[in-house]
Formats: sequence, C-alpha cells, structure tokens
Amino acid sequence: MDYGVIQHVAPPPPHDDRSSSGHFFGWFLVGSSMFWPRIFFLALWIFGSQLGRAFDSWVIPAIGFFVLPWTTVAYAFMWSISSDRVSGVEWIVVGFAALADVLTWAGVLALRR
Repeated sequence: MDYGVIQHVAPPPPHDDRSSSGHFFGWFLVGSSMFWPRIFFLALWIFGSQLGRAFDSWVIPAIGFFVLPWTTVAYAFMWSISSDRVSGVEWIVVGFAALADVLTWAGVLALRR
C-alpha cells in the first residue's frame, strides 16, 4: 500500500436546475404572460371594434400580437375608453403594459439559459 499517492476524486455532476419546481413555475408564469394578452387581443378583434379604431392599418396590430401583446392590448383599450386618443394618465397604463412585455421576454431569455 502506497500512502504517499493522492487519489483524484471526480467532482459531483452539476445539478440540473431545469427540473426543479421553481423552473417549472417560471415557465408557467412566462407562458401565462404570453398566452393571456393574445386571448384578450383576439377577443378585442372578434367582439369589439377597438383594434380597428385604434390603429390605422393591420400591420401594427399584427406585429403587436407577436412581439408586444400587452402593449398593443393596453393601447387599444385605452384608446376605446377615451375620446379616440391616448392621453394623460392612460399612457401610464400603456407604459406598465410595455414593462410587462419587456419582463416577459426577459423571463424567456433567463429561463432558456
């Protein structure tokens, strides 16, 4: 027996955090944040005329549906409750919706890592 030899011990395998309940809950929140504004968007399109009045063409709502759904829905809703414009405090609501869109996309990027 040789007592002068140091044996190499392999480090434990890295912990895969993607299977934890916190990771699942994060994807649930991000998925909900991406799902619900699109449902509201479709409901506005089907049952109301807010989208047609708030935007001049179909291009901005189409881009908004895929990229900034919270902002697009908030802008159309704020447009419909005032006198065909967004002004004053209504911009704060649209700003919070834009923040929700940014946080949703940041959540997607953080969970993909």
